This record gives sequence, C-alpha cells and structure tokens, in this order.
Amino acid sequence: MIASLLLASLATAPAASQDGGVRSGVRTSITQRSPALGKPPAGGGLGGVLRATAGAGISAIPVPGYRRLYELTIANTGTPWQESFLFQIPSVPASLDVPVLVVFHQFGVSHYDVEAHTGFLQEAAARGWYVVAPLGATQINFSSIDSQINTQVVLDWVLQFFNVDRERIYGVGFSMGGGNVLNYGARHLDPDGAMFAAIVNHTGVVSLRDTYLSDPSARPFLELLFGGPPSTHLFEYQRSSALDLDPVTRAVVAGTDLVRNLTHVPMQTWHAAGDPLAYLVAQNEILHDHMQALGGDETLVVAPGSSHDWSTLDEAAVCDFLAGQRLVLPTGGAALVDQDGPYLHMRVWQDSPGAFTPFRWQVHPDLNRFSLGMTENLKRIRVQTVACGLDPKAPLQVVMGTTDGLPDELTFTGYDHPPSGVTRDGWPAPSWVWDAVDETIQITELNGGYHSWRILP
Repeated sequence: MIASLLLASLATAPAASQDGGVRSGVRTSITQRSPALGKPPAGGGLGGVLRATAGAGISAIPVPGYRRLYELTIANTGTPWQESFLFQIPSVPASLDVPVLVVFHQFGVSHYDVEAHTGFLQEAAARGWYVVAPLGATQINFSSIDSQINTQVVLDWVLQFFNVDRERIYGVGFSMGGGNVLNYGARHLDPDGAMFAAIVNHTGVVSLRDTYLSDPSARPFLELLFGGPPSTHLFEYQRSSALDLDPVTRAVVAGTDLVRNLTHVPMQTWHAAGDPLAYLVAQNEILHDHMQALGGDETLVVAPGSSHDWSTLDEAAVCDFLAGQRLVLPTGGAALVDQDGPYLHMRVWQDSPGAFTPFRWQVHPDLNRFSLGMTENLKRIRVQTVACGLDPKAPLQVVMGTTDGLPDELTFTGYDHPPSGVTRDGWPAPSWVWDAVDETIQITELNGGYHSWRILP
C-alpha cells in the first residue's frame, strides 16, 4: 500500500535542513510564469498526461530536498487524464487527526507551483498540517469537470489512508487556482467526502465568460476545455465558474452563482492594490459585494503590490486565518446544483441535465420540520433524516413549494415501519409511498404553491 510505504520511508529518508524546508541549491522543474495569467505549456496544449490504458494504479517518488514531500501519480482517475499531485506529510504522530491544506495552482504551471512560488509548505510543516497540491488533470484547466474529478480522486485517497481532521480541510488558490478553489468548494458539499472549512481566494478567475471576453489569450484554452465559446456552450462555462457576469452590465446573472453554496464557509478574497489584470480585480470585488449581499462570512483583503503573482499573498496571515476555522454545516439556505449528486445530508436529482437546479431549504430540529421551496428543475431530494437533526419517530412536518409548478418528490430515510398516516394541508394525502426494503417514505407534491405535509409515526 502506497500510504504505508510513504510513512515507512520517513524513517530512512535523508534529513533535510528542516521539515518542509528546501536544501540550498535544490531546484524543482516547473513552467515559469508570464506577466499575464501565465505561460501556457509548450505546444499550445493543456499541459496534462493522458492516462495509460494499463499499469499501476498509483506511484510515488520523494521530492528532492524535502524529507516529507512526495509527488504521487494516480493512473486511473475516471477521466482521460492521469493525476499527479504533491503531498506533504506533517511531522506529527500518525495517530493524530490533523488539518489538510489544499493548494490550487495558477494558470499554465504544474502542481509544483506551491513549492516554487509559495511558502505554504513551510507554513504547513510548522503547524503540523498535511499539504495536498493537485494538478487537476492539466496545467490549464479552469475548473473543468475532468479537473474536479481528478482532484476529488486525490482527496478521497488522502481521506481513505491518512488521519485527517475532516472539520479542518482548507482550500487556497491563486488566479486560475482561486477560481478553482471557489468552484470546487461550491460543487463538493458531501459530508462523507472532503468539504472546505474555510477558503482563501487570491485574485481568482471568478467568471469564465467574463474572462473569455476580457482576455483574448485565454480563449483558445477555454474553447478547448468547454467545447467552444460561451455563446454556444454557456452552461459549461457557468457550471465551472463561481458566478457568471452579464457581458453588458457585468451584474451577476441570476441563478448562476454557485458561490451561494458557500455562505456558511468563512472566506477571504485577496487582490493586490495595483494588480495589472484589472478585469480579475473587478471580478473579485464583484464577488465580494455579492457574498456580502448574501450574508456570507467573507472578507476582502487588498494587499500592497502591483503584480499578479503569489507574492502579494501573506501565507502566514492566511494560515493564521484558516487555523481558526472549523467546518460547520448549515441548517438551511439557498442552494444551487448543476448535476445529480450529494448536497450536504441530502441527495438531489434534476428534472433535466444541462441546467441549474435552485432550491431553498431549511431544517428546524426543534419543530421537527423540513422546508423546501423555490424549486426549479428539481425531480427528487432524498433526505438523511437523522443526519439532518430530524426524528422519524416523531411527527414530521414538511413544507413544500415549487417555482416551476412541476412535481417534486421528497424521500425521508429512517422509516423502518409504515407511518400511521400522512396528511397534506390537513387532509389524507394519496401521493406517498413507504419502501420496506429501503426503509424510506416518499411524498410527491404535484402542484405549485406551498403545502404543508405531516408524516405521523
């Protein structure tokens, strides 16, 4: 097992100047940045390696000059791309659950960005944190779905084989990586997986359509990643953005702001006062204003400097901020999903793919009540009743309301016997089903407007 070999190798690895430190004279190969978003890989490609059709599942090599830093490669990720990433193991007892810092790289460079251009390896080593720096399939990825699948494979592997404090998984990214950490965090809200307890975005690519229109040099790569320009593939751009901006007014387009899913996550948005990429500064200030309007726990930090690079971020201050945060799951809010899948202690199915599904939800444990409203493009939600703080052994009130007027189904787990009754607006309800094998009850709202259901044990 690779994880066991990594830990065992620490006992025999040559000592470095300090844990997480670089030996004098050691240089790591990495594509160098340019003054714009970054320098693209040679040949105009995306800078990734197509996975082999056969071969070992995962391999690891130590990074020269470090005692506890490894480069790992997962061959089979479920995408056309293999995934390479850096993984630093802290110098703490292996039995301890410790935080993880996930660092998303900038445009046109590899996962070695964290080693070559930041001090996060040293900061994390001093604090006893793991560091994970994924490639995200390719050096240029702009939160593509393949990049996120690859990143999830990496984080799932870390959670499976190492003792991680799941309430203290932190995300940070710069430029393209800033947009990546925001979008990944907003699209990955499964408590059984890696969820970010806090996020720091440094001058991130917040809106891909706005980036396409503002930066001609990025257009060939965006078209390659998303199948064409936003004029013909708008949803693909929107689902990989933190939010979408109207090309005329630059207002946030209603129903596209995946960052609404992060209002419960403490966040910092950084940019340099004199950053030359003015359109990215504008995107991040719009993001800040939008998060404030949503009531999110987000702070704008304007740092001194006139360059677009990692150096205008204070890594120690960032880690101090992150260290004080723990994951707290919300009990309600405005949600936006772009595909079938988990959302907190629920699982969501859409009416139709290729579009967003918004809904509002709220759990009231003291009232044993679940509310769902303002739904569009929603087929079904499966609620983990007990995990949400509700009691299937007591009368459960359910308030449902749709915006599009299409039927919505709600399934509640934890019903090992049929309820004694189900009512809708005070009358016996005909549209419910108890599943003895699945131990669930499903209710179906066929009409628009709000209606009150009661499930009696």
